[in-house]
This record gives sequence, structure tokens and C-alpha cells, in this order.
Amino acid sequence: LRVLDASSNAAADKLAFVKAQLVFWLLAATDGHAKNFSIFLERGGGYRLTPFYDVLSAWPVIGHGASLIAPQKARLAMALRSKSAHWGIADIQARHWDGVAKLAGLGDARALCDELAAQVPTVLRDVEAQLPADFPAPLASAVFDGMRNTARRLAHTGSEQAP
Repeated sequence: LRVLDASSNAAADKLAFVKAQLVFWLLAATDGHAKNFSIFLERGGGYRLTPFYDVLSAWPVIGHGASLIAPQKARLAMALRSKSAHWGIADIQARHWDGVAKLAGLGDARALCDELAAQVPTVLRDVEAQLPADFPAPLASAVFDGMRNTARRLAHTGSEQAP
């Protein structure tokens, strides 16, 4: 995140980075490591964040049973850093995003969390409408349900228990 302090579009790039981390958490994108982020080198020596790529959801393989990742063991590749580091998808709370946003110089994350949580139903409807007819329904349901459940945890209501 500190690398983006000197970006030619620092404020927007840092906001995009934090939003990406939030979306990775919503998706249970456990492979969202630093190598999946790139910068575009501009003429004159400047740089900026590139679009995101290589994002996969682990929701279809999170659960209880053989060949599944236990919900309490599912972890993000990059920790959320606020007062301390948080990796566990089930352990991350809305208040942790406040610390991340403050460290990024974005202030309180409440508006950002509320904005993303409010977008989830519409985004999921749009994605569902674009899926091919033969797309595996259990796969889509696992991702959509995981995202909906996690989005509920973004509410800053004090009720922040993992599902």
C-alpha cells in the first residue's frame, strides 16, 4: 500500500486497492497476493495501479467435509493491517476495515463498506443474468451465498459475528 503513496494517481489507486481487498474478502479470494497487483510504468518515471486480474473465489471449496477448507481456516493471502494483522476470512470484522482505511489515508471505512455491501445484490443479479445457461448452479450459489453472507458482516451495527 505504501508503494501507492508515490503513484501518479495515489488517492484513487489507494482507494481501488482497499476496495479490491474488500472484494477479495467478499469473494473469499484466498489467492489475492501481492504478485496479483501490478503497476503501469508511465513516461517520465511515474506509475499507477493497473486493473485487477486473476481473481478466484474459494467459496465453492469452503465448508465442512473431505476436500473442503474449514471456514475457520480460510485465509486471505495478504493480511488486513490495522492495529494488528487479520488473515482469517471468518475472523475479519467491519471494524478492521476502518483501521485499513485509516492506514491508507482514506479516513473511516464506514461509507466504503456500506457502498460495497449495498452493491452486492445488484452485482450478483447482473452476474447471474450473464452466466451461460449450462453454468453449474451449485458453483454460482456457493459464490453468491458466500458473498451475501459476508456482505451482511460489513454492516457497522455491532453485530459482527462470523456466519
